[in-house]
Amino acid sequence: QNLSIISSGANTGASQFKMEYESSAKSYKLQAANSSGVRKLLVQLGDDATVFPNVNQWYIILMSVDMADTSKRHIYVNGVSQAGYWSNYVNESLDFSKGAFRLWGDSGHQTGFFYLSSTYTDFSQEANRNKFVDQLGYPRDLTKQIDDGDIPNPLVYMKFEAPAALGTNSGTGGNFTVNGTVTAGADFNL
Repeated sequence: QNLSIISSGANTGASQFKMEYESSAKSYKLQAANSSGVRKLLVQLGDDATVFPNVNQWYIILMSVDMADTSKRHIYVNGVSQAGYWSNYVNESLDFSKGAFRLWGDSGHQTGFFYLSSTYTDFSQEANRNKFVDQLGYPRDLTKQIDDGDIPNPLVYMKFEAPAALGTNSGTGGNFTVNGTVTAGADFNL
């Protein structure tokens, strides 16, 4: 089963940006396309179930790529560098304005927060990773870093703080429309 976690695209069905979980391989795939719908970026992470061994566990994924320089592509899962399997990597602008962004989830796959910027961040530097996640592995509220100019003001920054306002986008893009019934999960499992 493939579950789209995040996607955007025109109503014609061509995704401009998509992150999905493939349950049979316990892997995530991130792909992006240009404004014509031609895929320019595809990376698969964790295709042998060693990166994401447990479904009911939080994983913090930090990923940043510079499409013009393959030495500037970094993926960290829970603070550990990952190589990823890159099958497309073409230096071309990606258009995030086609259609609407969609966030998906089910009882086994939930998104705790999401930040998407068109600016490259060098996650190989621990100081940059610590802007997003504290040293105990908990996500940070990014509002102060954005306000102070420490990190770029993103297109999408979803905090998912209040169940009644889950569609609120704190980034520069518009808010999301929440469809269906939303059940708030626990913040911590002890």
